[in-house]
Amino acid sequence: MPRRRGRPATGQNYWAKAGKDWREAREPGYYATIGGEERLLTLGRSD
Repeated sequence: MPRRRGRPATGQNYWAKAGKDWREAREPGYYATIGGEERLLTLGRSD
């Protein structure tokens, strides 16, 4: 089941899939491609 992750600087939310969005990049974590750039997502909550 996807988990909701976000970017605190923008307040945008993204759905992350454990097997697809996890990266062992410069900093391990869930990443989203935004504007052609890989960005680290942080755990977040949206009500």
